[in-house]
Amino acid sequence: MVLMTEKKKKFVYILGVGLLVVLSGIILYSVDIASWFDLEKLEAMLKENGIWGIALFLAIRCVQTIFVFLPGEIIEIAAGYVYGSFYGLILCLVGNFLAGYLIFVLVRKYGIKLVQRFYSLEKLREVSFLKNPKRRNILCMLIYLIPGTPKDFLSYVMPLTDMKLSDFLIISIVGRIPSVITSTYGGHILGENQYIYAVLIFAVVGAVSVCGVMLYQRLSKAHAHKESKSEVIGRK
Repeated sequence: MVLMTEKKKKFVYILGVGLLVVLSGIILYSVDIASWFDLEKLEAMLKENGIWGIALFLAIRCVQTIFVFLPGEIIEIAAGYVYGSFYGLILCLVGNFLAGYLIFVLVRKYGIKLVQRFYSLEKLREVSFLKNPKRRNILCMLIYLIPGTPKDFLSYVMPLTDMKLSDFLIISIVGRIPSVITSTYGGHILGENQYIYAVLIFAVVGAVSVCGVMLYQRLSKAHAHKESKSEVIGRK
């Protein structure tokens, strides 16, 4: 087995980040973001490009997960509208897997300095309750399961702990399934012109999301008072 030297590893990481930045620039330059709100226009654009349309969707899903330039629900609804609830679900989860893997590897390599380029130390203190390894996986799964909670944020937080990459990928993908299903199914029935059912689904999800946000904020604030202001999860 050939092991990579530190210089080669550094080169690979830099190359990966560079390619991601270039890809992001190309996507944001070539894709009209407003088209994601015009589902008919989006469907025509993606389907007429076949496999490249799927590749473009996956790239946008990855970039959205990493940089959060759009709410994830918009991408999921669009996926359900264009590809149907099942294939839309699969594409969204594949995009999350790829983005989650990349984020985890980079954060595990470069630590909190990289995370601080996206989130403040104050934001990191909100999840200080995840420092407890005995409850971490369960709490993390619950956060992913509840709509409205900052799932993409956890992709940057968990690599700062001693959580295994395999555990993170399983939790982050399995935990997203319920919320992604509701969004892609809602997008699918929008495409079927079943507007009343779509509105009902989005209303229920919205109500659950509000409750989820309130629960998350209450949990984070309760633990924040117990932690020293100088302590940050997995600081290194």
